[in-house]
Amino acid sequence: MYLQLSEYFKLILPELKRLKVRMSRESAELDLAPGLNVMDLTEYSLEMQSLCIASSFERVYKMRGVISVIPEAWEFIPQGKNTPVKVAAVSLVRKGLGRAILMWLDSQDIAGVDKPLLKQVGVWILGVQREINEVEHTLAQMALPKKAKPKPEDVMQLRRGQFYVSFGM
Repeated sequence: MYLQLSEYFKLILPELKRLKVRMSRESAELDLAPGLNVMDLTEYSLEMQSLCIASSFERVYKMRGVISVIPEAWEFIPQGKNTPVKVAAVSLVRKGLGRAILMWLDSQDIAGVDKPLLKQVGVWILGVQREINEVEHTLAQMALPKKAKPKPEDVMQLRRGQFYVSFGM
């Protein structure tokens, strides 16, 4: 455990120093303006991105009327592995609705995303899948009787911007 923590700190500490320099020029608080707010973390490691997203969720929980998006959910809230984002996301999803706080998950890989969070999803926007197992996962998320569901080849032939939306039931 100590060895893992030591290696983790070797990765994170240089990035924290770099982030701290940036934050001294800007606000150290999560300050959301009305409308869409984007946090570009692409220059940081996955570990640093996770810490920033988790910290943001902890701050968002004190707000009202916020929709948070987890891009590449399979990476930040993976099935069978705890991450800082997963812990914060579960808390936010379970307690946030009363404060009009919602979460959107974005992922090409449904099977790789944590199942307790997926069970909370009420609206699915499902796009093209080419790999047969992912096609089956996509069809399984549709709240329709089997006869009313699209055929696997329909899901495989969706074009950019075409989706199936499944909700209710």
